[in-house]
Amino acid sequence: MTTYLQPNNCQSWDEVQDELFGATGTPLREQLEKESEFFRISERLKLARKEAGLTQQELAEKVGLKRSDLSLIENGKIDVGITTLFDLFRALGKKLSFTIL
Repeated sequence: MTTYLQPNNCQSWDEVQDELFGATGTPLREQLEKESEFFRISERLKLARKEAGLTQQELAEKVGLKRSDLSLIENGKIDVGITTLFDLFRALGKKLSFTIL
């Protein structure tokens, strides 16, 4: 999702999101939230892999994935199961935890 709209007189990030993507619960805002979550997780995975000094190929082999699938995961282009996420972060010596709000 990419938008090139300019927000008008917004004072906070919440106001910007409301103006550009609609109020919380609207379809466009829900899509933004979903893509934002994928982006955050994929960026943390990519950073953890690089900190571990592993290539995509090396990490993919450790967890039984294709390198191309790991690339899709790291770029937020594919839905990934929770088990795969745990396996990936565990292979990088990291723990994965969730907060339910």
